[in-house]
Amino acid sequence: MKTGNKSPSWITYDDVTKAIYIPGESYDASGRNLISFAVGENGALTASKKGLAPQSGVATALYGGQSGKGFIVNAH
Repeated sequence: MKTGNKSPSWITYDDVTKAIYIPGESYDASGRNLISFAVGENGALTASKKGLAPQSGVATALYGGQSGKGFIVNAH
């Protein structure tokens, strides 16, 4: 499946929401995407959201606080 990123770099899976997140490792503005896909019961992927991420994102990790909000951190 195409992500729309010039250089997809890392896959982070969220077991709670059944979603994967893929940042684009690109140094120009056109590739600074963070793409998410919903993972269906049968494993099928459906593109769900796309947002801007800092340039040259290499890895991501999920974390959350006691409030129940979830966050994703992007390392370069």
